[in-house]
Amino acid sequence: MKTADHFWTDPSADELVQRHRIHSSHCRQDSPTKRPALCIQKRHSSGSMDDRPSLSARDYVESLHQNSRATLLYGKNNVLVQPRDDMEAIPGYLSLHQAADIMALKWTPNQLMNGSVGDLDYEK
Repeated sequence: MKTADHFWTDPSADELVQRHRIHSSHCRQDSPTKRPALCIQKRHSSGSMDDRPSLSARDYVESLHQNSRATLLYGKNNVLVQPRDDMEAIPGYLSLHQAADIMALKWTPNQLMNGSVGDLDYEK
């Protein structure tokens, strides 16, 4: 979340718990003493919007870039990467992370961030 001084900060613990409750609300728990059920949703071949799992592709990709194991130091969208000389540059999200003594640089195509994986064809 963005603060008044235009810096990005991690959400508070209360907000993270609230987000978790919202995303896991579709899981039913029969008894409070039982372990919570795994939230597995099968996708049908119809591919309709009703079949989408609650965790979208975008949420999954964002979780790769912002999680509890690494601190997000910097993130920038629409960074162009050219995989090969004979290919056009591809816009994507670039992020710099720090975990313990390791710094990691990650880049994800915007198409994947938007959930349109079918359009990705970098193997040509």
